Amino acid sequence: MDQSFKIQPVAAFYRILARSFLFILAISVLMSAFLFGILKTVMTGILGKGGQAELLKLINSQTAGSIDYVKQTQEMQKFMNSYPSVMPVFFVTLCLGLLLTVYLTCIVHQWIRYKLLETELRWKVILLPGKYFFKVTLFMLFISGMLILLSGLIFVLMSTNPLIGALALILLCMVLLRHVLVIPGIILADMELAEAVSYSREQISTGKAFKILVFGGLLFFALSFLLSLIFYFPLLWFDTSTVKIYLNFLMSLMQIGIVSVGMASLFFRYAEFEEVKIAE
Repeated sequence: MDQSFKIQPVAAFYRILARSFLFILAISVLMSAFLFGILKTVMTGILGKGGQAELLKLINSQTAGSIDYVKQTQEMQKFMNSYPSVMPVFFVTLCLGLLLTVYLTCIVHQWIRYKLLETELRWKVILLPGKYFFKVTLFMLFISGMLILLSGLIFVLMSTNPLIGALALILLCMVLLRHVLVIPGIILADMELAEAVSYSREQISTGKAFKILVFGGLLFFALSFLLSLIFYFPLLWFDTSTVKIYLNFLMSLMQIGIVSVGMASLFFRYAEFEEVKIAE
C-alpha cells in the first residue's frame, strides 16, 4: 500500500477519484436508468397521463426559483389525497434507493480495492459483492434509522431555537463521522461489522470528526457544485421534466460514489497498517 496516502490525504482522494471516476460514471448511468425506468413504468400504471402531468407539475414547482413551501405542501397533500396508491410506491422507491446506495457503495470500494491493493481486476467479485452486501446493508439500516429518529428532534429544535438546532445538527454529523471507517473497514480490510464499528470509533476521535466535517464538507460541496454545473448545461437542451428527474438521479448516485471514494481515502489516511490486514 502506498504510504503517501497517509501523509497526503487530499492528494490521495483526488488520485483515487481520478482512477475511479469513469467507473462511477458508468455504473451511475446504468443504475439511474434502471431506477428511473422502474419508477416511470409503475407511475404510468398507477397515475395515468393526467396524474403524471400533475406530479411533474409539482416537481417543476419545487425546482423553480421562488419557492412557496406552504403552497407546495398543500398541493402535495391534495395530490396524495387524489392518488393514495402513490404512497406505497414512494415507500418502495425509498427502499430500492437504499439498496442501490448500498450496492454502489460496495462496488466502488471493491473497485478501489482491486485497483490499489490487488494485482488484477476481478469483475465478478467487484460487481457481485455478496459477502459484504449484507453487512453494509445492516450498517446503513442502523444509520438510516438513527437519522430518521434524530432528524425529527433536530427539526423541532431548529423551529424553537435555531442556534441549539444547528449545534445539535453538528453533533449528529460528528457522531456519524466517527463511523466513517466502518464500510471501508468491512470491504478493504475484511473486518466483521462489530469489529469495524469499534475500530472506526477508536481511530476517529471527536476532534478528527470535526476536522473531517469542516474540510470534507467543503470539498464535497465544491465537487457537488461542479457536478451541478456539468449537469446544468445538458438541461438547457431538454425542456422536459423526465430528463430533469433522470439527471437528478444520476447526480445523486455520482455523489454517493464520490462519498465512497472519500471514505476509502480516510481509511487509508487513518488506518494502522501494521494492525489492520489490508491486502498487498
